[in-house]
Amino acid sequence: MALHCIIWRICVVIFFITTAGHIKSVAYAEEQEDYHSLKLFGEFIEAVRDHYYQEIEMEWLVDAAIEGIMSRLDERSAYIGPNESITLNDSRDQSASENFSVGIDVAPHHSALRVIRVIPTSPAERAGVSIGDAIISMNGELVSQITLADATDILQGPRGAAVQLTVMREGLDDNFEIELERELEILSTVVFRMEGNIGYINVQSMSPGVVNAAANSIESIKLQLDNEFSGFVLDLRGNSGGLLAQSIELTDIFLDQGLIFFVQGRSDIDNRHYLAHDGDRLDGKPMIVLVNGGTVMGAEIVAAALQDHQRAVLVGTRTLGRASIQTFMRLRAGGAIRLTTSYWRQPSGASIEGQGIEPDHIVDQPLPASLEGGDVSASTYVPTNSGDDIQLQFALTLLRMASQ
Repeated sequence: MALHCIIWRICVVIFFITTAGHIKSVAYAEEQEDYHSLKLFGEFIEAVRDHYYQEIEMEWLVDAAIEGIMSRLDERSAYIGPNESITLNDSRDQSASENFSVGIDVAPHHSALRVIRVIPTSPAERAGVSIGDAIISMNGELVSQITLADATDILQGPRGAAVQLTVMREGLDDNFEIELERELEILSTVVFRMEGNIGYINVQSMSPGVVNAAANSIESIKLQLDNEFSGFVLDLRGNSGGLLAQSIELTDIFLDQGLIFFVQGRSDIDNRHYLAHDGDRLDGKPMIVLVNGGTVMGAEIVAAALQDHQRAVLVGTRTLGRASIQTFMRLRAGGAIRLTTSYWRQPSGASIEGQGIEPDHIVDQPLPASLEGGDVSASTYVPTNSGDDIQLQFALTLLRMASQ
């Protein structure tokens, strides 16, 4: 292919990235400025290709240029080259059928992913994975180079697929490798019980069917407690999000009306409002939502809406703070980009991006002595024994006081 044709293709890609969403009636002076910038870029590519001390393939130059642009945008936008595996069905709404896991939940921590939950009898537990372990690479790729959503796609997906993890553990001199197979079918990510006359539901992720499971759990609690039902705890700690639709519908369970959240982008198609419908399943009973540093994205949507509408009191530690929304776009010349196209905002109009949601009552979770000084943080730690769970016990105390 002639050099000028290749350069023109590069310019088209760059022009698409840098000018998408501009109004059609752009001023002539701006057009000239854009043209000058693209011409400069083309000359730069040509100079490097023709005069660098060693020969460089044009494909490599194109990939490097695009990757450089994407890296300057934000940490969750990314370019997928034509020769890479493109699984655009990664978008959360299309992964519902691939519902198998290795049995761990993780949360970002510096340049690693910290294990914040290990599901009993799961492949991860059998392999000896522990809460507090730090995963530094997945399938040979450093986790510092991938997003939390990508990491979730590796840990959850088609049944039987092997996942290679490199793990760092406090107290060990060397990292170690483990191989896990996705075999744990996630039938439900909702656990419920009664704490005296208070209902408790733990929603572990916004996976398929979670809203129905939560609604059924609430009805079961109401049936068993009958007139004694006095309050409710929704536990979203360690919930790393998932399907947006499930987050919206779960919030709607507890609201009679009002805005759940809204999305803002550059184009009208990216600007959307999501409203609650009539029908609070708790009939206005006092409610507390437990959150921590492992409460992410979809779970933050739920917590923020319930807090803004004063429907629930938030207890725990500050959430992670993820509000960006990415769109997958195929490129006609091959490859694809995952581009941040909008941000969601809570009903008050505030954005949690990078700062999270501050609970109404900040309650730190004391770490066991065995975990002190390691990778596990009080902001994400949740004891397995509810009697040792300071945040939960604080919430139960508040609800009991409110019912007196």
